[in-house]
Amino acid sequence: MSRLAARAGMSERRFARVFVRETGTTPLEFVRTQRVTRAMRLLVQSTHSIAQIAQLCGFSGAQTLRRNVVAVLDTTSLER
Repeated sequence: MSRLAARAGMSERRFARVFVRETGTTPLEFVRTQRVTRAMRLLVQSTHSIAQIAQLCGFSGAQTLRRNVVAVLDTTSLER
């Protein structure tokens, strides 16, 4: 996040506040959601194993991917 804040010419704290105000989510949650979305797309569209997809999307393994998918889907379903 420090690089994004620097590119925007803001402190990390200010960047995070503006990001939440504009998107309704934290930068960390936004990145996690993007990684999970990519993983779910790869699960459907590729022949990679779940472990490979986890690695490609920046997760340490299949269990970590699973926990993040559940967390993102639970959060998304609560917002509806």
